Amino acid sequence: MTRAVLVTYLIGILVAVFTVIIVSYDFGTPVQYHWSYQRMPTLPFRAAEPTLLQLKAVGTLEASEALTGWQRILAIKPVPAFLWAAGMGFIGVLLFSVLRLRLRWWPLHPCMFLIWATYPITVMSHAILFGWLIKKLCVRFGGNRLVLKLKPLAVGVIAADIVGALIFMIAGALYFFVTGNQPKSYRYFPR
Repeated sequence: MTRAVLVTYLIGILVAVFTVIIVSYDFGTPVQYHWSYQRMPTLPFRAAEPTLLQLKAVGTLEASEALTGWQRILAIKPVPAFLWAAGMGFIGVLLFSVLRLRLRWWPLHPCMFLIWATYPITVMSHAILFGWLIKKLCVRFGGNRLVLKLKPLAVGVIAADIVGALIFMIAGALYFFVTGNQPKSYRYFPR
């Protein structure tokens, strides 16, 4: 079963990546999606521009452009705030992993540190906390037996959400092939 799931997953990833690349280059990114149409393409330039201006102002831009790839990596001088944030995140993941594996009652998952300063956590945190509360109540009042009984229901809710999104994708593809117009957008993350 594990091999079959792994093969299915890898085929799905290959098909998805291939399809997204083909569709993006053939049709472009929809202009109504601010994130993919305006924000993502400009992020590297917004990050590089202040540094380029600073290097130009102090007269070291030409010297930095002359460095090879390895020399550039060895010349990296990260900002102390980044080192603290990355270090605390790394320590948090390790500490919460140990606590989650060793303490049965530990409620917080270490993956929290991977997405704690991102947009999806602001949208999904309520659902994650609500799911944790439901599991906690089930364990408290029904024990592990109730949790095992309700696990298919939880998987079903997740599968239903995915199938719901898939229905909108298929309907949008059919609408596009029949009319040639862009379908109305289905937003996974609400605004």
